[in-house]
This record gives sequence, structure tokens and C-alpha cells, in this order.
Amino acid sequence: MTQPPPPNGYYQQPQAHYPPQQPPAPGPQYATGTYGMPPQGYPPAAPKTKPKWPWIAGGIVALLVIAGLAGGGNDNKSAATATTTTAVAALAPKITTTTAAPTTVPAQVTLPDVAGRNGEIVRQELSKLGLTNVSLASADPYDTLVIMAANWTAVSIEPAPGTIVAGDDPVVVTLTKK
Repeated sequence: MTQPPPPNGYYQQPQAHYPPQQPPAPGPQYATGTYGMPPQGYPPAAPKTKPKWPWIAGGIVALLVIAGLAGGGNDNKSAATATTTTAVAALAPKITTTTAAPTTVPAQVTLPDVAGRNGEIVRQELSKLGLTNVSLASADPYDTLVIMAANWTAVSIEPAPGTIVAGDDPVVVTLTKK
């Protein structure tokens, strides 16, 4: 004799006896698969946003540079010092000219011997003597621009030491970093 079908209309097969299942381990359960894959069922992580402060700081610096190049609206001609860069010849080193504010220029100045002395001390001494057209040049092939004279040593002076010059005559002090 056959069994009548179950009340829900489906035939049920007999259940096999399997070993009991282990309870899940405590803590978060991750999907199995390739290492580094996000767990299944979670929304994707939001993309990282890059900080905006470098762009803002760069914009401010750019505006300051543009304002400085435009002159900033200060047309005062009595500035304390003015610095210019001049190339004397193709083989000559670059020369930085520093001129002091207009003062009474002495008629005659005897140039001192400056070889072996600190560049900043030489520059200050020549300024105290009343020389207003002093240029600092580099004797080094790789360090061609004298920025901080205190880091340089004087090699020579042109015109030669002992020469008598007017206070506004050009004087070139050649410096080295060695």
C-alpha cells in the first residue's frame, strides 16, 4: 500500500542523518573567496577624498607672487637697498649688484685687500667706506649666484687693492664657497 501525499502537496523524502553542525564562531563572519575581497552583502566603501588645503595654500602663494611681480603699488624710490643681476660677458660669472640708499658719496676711496675674508664682512666694510656700486660675483662654476654673502669667502677685488676710486664707481668682489 502507498502512503498518502503530505497535506502541502509535495512528496517529502526521508531525511538522512548527518553529523551535527558546529555553531558559528563568535565575531564577524567574512565571505570566503579571494584575499582582499570585501565581504559580501556590505555596501562598497566610500572613496577617500583628497585634502583641499594644498590647493588653497598654493593659490595664496601664487597670488602673492603675482602681486609681487606687479610691483604691489609701492612706487617709493627711496628704498634702502636694491638688488639686480647682470651678466658681464658670456664667460664671466653672474654678478649680483647691491646698491645702498643714496648718501653723500665721498670723493675718493682706497680699496682694501679682501682676499680670504668673509663675503658679508667685506660687503659691509665696503659699504662703510662709502662705496655704493659694489657687485658680488662667484668664482665657482657650479655655484654661480651669490645669495648669502656670509657663506662665501672673498678671493679678489676689482679694481686691484690699493686703487683709489670714486664712491659710485663699480667695484666687483669675487667670492668662492670653497
